[in-house]
Amino acid sequence: MIMIIIVPGWILFCILLSGVLLTGLLMQWFGGFFITRDVLVRNFTILDLELASTEKEIDNTLKGIVQLEPAVAGKVIRSLTYHLYMDFLFMPAAYGTIFVACLNVAWKMPTSGAIFFTVMGWLQVASWVSDILENIYLLGKINRIKSEYTPSFMSFHTYQYLEVVKWGLALLAIVCLLSALMYFWISGLYMEISLKYLLAVMIELTIFVLLMKWIKNTGERWKATHTFK
Repeated sequence: MIMIIIVPGWILFCILLSGVLLTGLLMQWFGGFFITRDVLVRNFTILDLELASTEKEIDNTLKGIVQLEPAVAGKVIRSLTYHLYMDFLFMPAAYGTIFVACLNVAWKMPTSGAIFFTVMGWLQVASWVSDILENIYLLGKINRIKSEYTPSFMSFHTYQYLEVVKWGLALLAIVCLLSALMYFWISGLYMEISLKYLLAVMIELTIFVLLMKWIKNTGERWKATHTFK
């Protein structure tokens, strides 16, 4: 006998959000060890690679890692690699959270709004695919740091288009969701039972912020011993 467990929409949202926050914490942990040498040793973030305006910016950041002391360079490269692999777990949780939220909001909307949010939810698949290809591109760059240059499987211009798709669709959906939820809240078009889900989200975010502060301090202490050398 096959049992099918149906999880209510906003409960599933809270579960997926906890996955986003957990993987986000782990990614922040790895990100705490991101430094490179650009004349002087400086910090960098994953956004410096994702939102680089030229391919040379990415290459310079990665080549600067190799110029660090061998032990430090090894730790930074491992941390960057682990960060990108962890991102593969972050993706389904993040885009799944947006997808579930869009469908939950669509359920409360008239026909036109329901169609809009349903489409926005399914468009997160395009964001997910773009994110996967972006990570593969960056992992390929990292693997070629110490080897002779070999062409990537896609051009940097394609990489930039993927960034536009990834960030554009995800941020558009989030802005629209927050606007719709704010409207429901102000107009009173919500069920009292939904307040417990709001409380759950607030608790999750509070724990996340507290842990993020601790993780950030750990990274800053490590960087303080290796920056500007």
